[in-house]
Amino acid sequence: MIRGESGIGKSSLLKVLAGILRLKSGEIKFDDLVLNKKNISQIRELTCYVPQKISVFDVEDTVEDFLMFPFSFKINKKIKPTRDILIEKLALIGLDNTFIDKYFYQLSGGEQQRISLLRGLLLKRKYSFFDEITSAVDSINKKIVIKSVIENSKATLIVSHDKEWENFVDKIFIFDGEKLCIQ
Repeated sequence: MIRGESGIGKSSLLKVLAGILRLKSGEIKFDDLVLNKKNISQIRELTCYVPQKISVFDVEDTVEDFLMFPFSFKINKKIKPTRDILIEKLALIGLDNTFIDKYFYQLSGGEQQRISLLRGLLLKRKYSFFDEITSAVDSINKKIVIKSVIENSKATLIVSHDKEWENFVDKIFIFDGEKLCIQ
């Protein structure tokens, strides 16, 4: 878990780790692969980034469309879930099967966050990076989200101001904008 003041760069740090933003100096390695242009596709097969704020490209997107989007890319086609699996997995995040056909934009912020989390979990990556994924979720659903992450993620890095995560993580890092220190 990474903690730190608002605006210090925690989200940017996750985006750098996920290969979305470029590192200005130094290097990052995943499984002996240096994060760079040459092997970004290999790194992306290992990593998943779930942002705090979710963007939908098309207002006509249903929850199913949103969940299936990453599986339209060549890198993910081999792990593409069926509609039945999507419906089944909605229960992981406390949502019933009726959500599959709802328009994404009509969902509450907390429902959108849980659907976004599910999309990340469906990718089954070795390294998952979650940015404030419980910020719009009520206390009951927060427990569901935390349980889903704990039970369905491998190596996980969470950015959160929510102290409840502290009960479930192995280490807490404090980020000051330049360095990470173990709390």
